[in-house]
Amino acid sequence: MAGCVHSQRMLHGQRLLNNMKVIHLMFICAIIILAGCQKVDKYLNKNNYLFVSAGENGNNELINQILDQKKVDIDWQRADGDLNTALIAAARSEHEKTVLILLSRGANPNIQDINGWSAVHWAVEKNNTNLIQILASNKSNIDIKDIRGYTPLVYAVDHNKINAVILLIRLGASTNFFLGNGKSISEVISSNQELMSLIKPH
Repeated sequence: MAGCVHSQRMLHGQRLLNNMKVIHLMFICAIIILAGCQKVDKYLNKNNYLFVSAGENGNNELINQILDQKKVDIDWQRADGDLNTALIAAARSEHEKTVLILLSRGANPNIQDINGWSAVHWAVEKNNTNLIQILASNKSNIDIKDIRGYTPLVYAVDHNKINAVILLIRLGASTNFFLGNGKSISEVISSNQELMSLIKPH
């Protein structure tokens, strides 16, 4: 009987050892597969990073080249930093022609970066009315909110971007939002006679 028990224990121990070997082998395989995926991802991201940099630098030739070769997702976002797309990067750097090219090739103007800013937020921050008009004419949501709840118009009023304020109002941006001081946009604008005179079409 003792010998039988001993044999059963030996058999159980061997099975346990074999299971551990299988688990170890599976673990090694998983590491190899993951390493391979990371290499592939790194290769794919090389073109993506290059694409976003081209947007930032206004390199229109490179943007068209990369898109023609279908090497990237036009709306790819940098996951290791600010979540910029090529379009956001181009708007941030005020490359109007680059923005037009990206929009004409299907870039989504309403994607938001890590702070919730879309391309139109950046156009407003630069007080660039040409860029605001381009984006608004290409399905940009001019009432989109950032992570603080600021629409482009709220930001423009709060930071005294007068030209942007005038254009956004004329484009129909909503004034039913509030600044950090609790005042509504409509209240701030209506109390400023000079601004009101500029907003009204002549």
